[in-house]
Amino acid sequence: MSLASVEAELTLAVAGTDETSLQAVHAQQTWGDRSIVWGARLTDILTDAADGNLVLDLSRFHDVTLASPVPGFPYGGGAGS
Repeated sequence: MSLASVEAELTLAVAGTDETSLQAVHAQQTWGDRSIVWGARLTDILTDAADGNLVLDLSRFHDVTLASPVPGFPYGGGAGS
């Protein structure tokens, strides 16, 4: 059985509160079977600056990084679904 044969989707919903305006913030993303990359993860978009501040790099928001195989999740190399 494959993800495509069962028309699988992953959906992520996030809710929070904006600290400045105290307004509710919502986001939702759905990924279909062709969007899932095995053996990879979303790239970190937050990094530490030399001055101790966090840097948010939205240009890498949709990037994926290949992950190393680990016990229980042996998929490496970023093979497609």
